[in-house]
Amino acid sequence: MLVIACATLSAHAAVLGSGAEGRLEEYRVKSALLVNFTKFVQWPHDGALTLCLLGDAPGLDEAVSAQVKGRQIVARRVALRDDVSHCDVLFISASVGRFTGDVLARLNSAPVLTVGETDPFLNDGGIVRFFVEANRIRFQINAKAAGERGIKINSQLLSLAAR
Repeated sequence: MLVIACATLSAHAAVLGSGAEGRLEEYRVKSALLVNFTKFVQWPHDGALTLCLLGDAPGLDEAVSAQVKGRQIVARRVALRDDVSHCDVLFISASVGRFTGDVLARLNSAPVLTVGETDPFLNDGGIVRFFVEANRIRFQINAKAAGERGIKINSQLLSLAAR
């Protein structure tokens, strides 16, 4: 099962086009990756997973609807001033990237898998950073930040991350 999920993760890091369609496709790929990440992450609780979306990410919330390991994933949009400590996954788009440090600081040690797409995201304390390399979506993981939040990331997902 984990091998299939790894192959699925690799397949979703597909080549991207350009323009508005390319941007929409980029967020569809990121959406699929976010859902697949939940297969490789353990939170300190059971039940439904809340995936919160902060900032401009066209089509991302419509694309996220799944059940993983018997857990429903529910997507919700949040605003900058909202309490995001209830989120299980928090995607922070580049459109609000300058506020990343403030948002992450408000989380304290809440078990939230934070995912962003700005260059300094991991240095700001984020856990997963998306980036585009050779027209492919790639990701990096800050395992130390995950551990500090009580989130366990499977070694197979860690091995797929760019160094």
